[in-house]
Amino acid sequence: MLAGGEPGTAMERATTAVKPSNATASRPRPVPPREEPTVRVLVGVSPGMEGVSLDHPQHFLWLAQRGTGRSATVSSPLTVRLQAGEWVATEERRPNGGGDGRIVFPADRPLEVHPLADAKPVVVWGRTSFPGSLVLHEDQGRVEVVVHVGLESYLPGVLAKELFPGWHAEAYRAQAVAARSYSLVEMDRWHDRRHYDMVAGERNQAWIGETTRPQALSGVKSTEGQVLTFDGAVVPGYYSSCCGGVGANVGDSVNSNPFHDIAPLQSGNHGPRTGAACCESASVRTWSVELGETDMRNRLREWGRERKRPDIVALGRIIVIERSRENASGRAVQYTIEDAGGVRFTIDAEEFRRALNAYGPSGGRSIRSGDFLAGRTRGGSWRLEGRGFGHGCGLCQYGAQGMAMEGATASHILQRYYPGASLTEAW
Repeated sequence: MLAGGEPGTAMERATTAVKPSNATASRPRPVPPREEPTVRVLVGVSPGMEGVSLDHPQHFLWLAQRGTGRSATVSSPLTVRLQAGEWVATEERRPNGGGDGRIVFPADRPLEVHPLADAKPVVVWGRTSFPGSLVLHEDQGRVEVVVHVGLESYLPGVLAKELFPGWHAEAYRAQAVAARSYSLVEMDRWHDRRHYDMVAGERNQAWIGETTRPQALSGVKSTEGQVLTFDGAVVPGYYSSCCGGVGANVGDSVNSNPFHDIAPLQSGNHGPRTGAACCESASVRTWSVELGETDMRNRLREWGRERKRPDIVALGRIIVIERSRENASGRAVQYTIEDAGGVRFTIDAEEFRRALNAYGPSGGRSIRSGDFLAGRTRGGSWRLEGRGFGHGCGLCQYGAQGMAMEGATASHILQRYYPGASLTEAW
């Protein structure tokens, strides 16, 4: 996601700009809901024939299918597979005896998996307990597993994955408000466009399902219903691991939705984050990576091939990688790249980071942010010296912890990282 990484993207001499590929649809920000909503989280995909193994601590689950009137109480553990256009649920034990332990539903509709009404409200998939219910969707022979859960029950598992166990309670509270606000905007964006609102992972928010971590539970409970607003609508509470002391504007780093281009998400206009503690002590505040010339060129070529850019696919020996635009805080916004044959193009900073990470040998995250300086080594490689971890827009998680350790409350932390936003009691 969008969530931070560690606690726990032209021919001739004319310059052609390459915009980020993850632009969000231009949808207005929602008003705060009056009641706690249910969030739909895609937690995984499984081959249909392999199926999904489900369980419950009390070893019973309820299967149901809307529109067919069909339902069944089954013993668990059980496995649900896609076979010849049907959902086939097979019980591993049959307490009532008889039959082959198979329950069949048509696969042209999703299959719901619920805990019994008087049982603990979780469903176990694999080794993970998920609060709420699971809904299985067929997608080209695969099973997409989507959890439906109340937002307040969802958030503790986000905090437990996003922040370290020993971090300050006020950092947890600030993170809870940011994650709740971000969730509401994503839910509004996707509710009528697909069968899930978010993906459990860096694409949206990391999530571990059920958690017993006290700080995570308390951070959510003590801020229940609190969201960030601006001009009466919810602020998408973007956050990342470490800003490196320089914030980013939303349009330069996360998406180009004009409805998100608001003051609380334009901290890159306010200069470097000095004065109050930020992320000075973070292990990821600065970093360096060395890439060979061929490696660098091949990564950019692969990116150009995906973007259907023949000029970049034919990129020769690179002679220039320079920051061609910065924001007011001094964070890189755009780079210019030129090869020995005169091919010259610009690429937005976060897109450059994604390109280098996506097409590396292991598709890893060695380039931690889009804010770096590039220079040649004596051996001819490219050395990148960078700041921070993540896109840098909104809350800096290490910065929140640094402020909390100096006595700042969650409210003060949020004021710093979302300037001009209000803290609103939605429900």
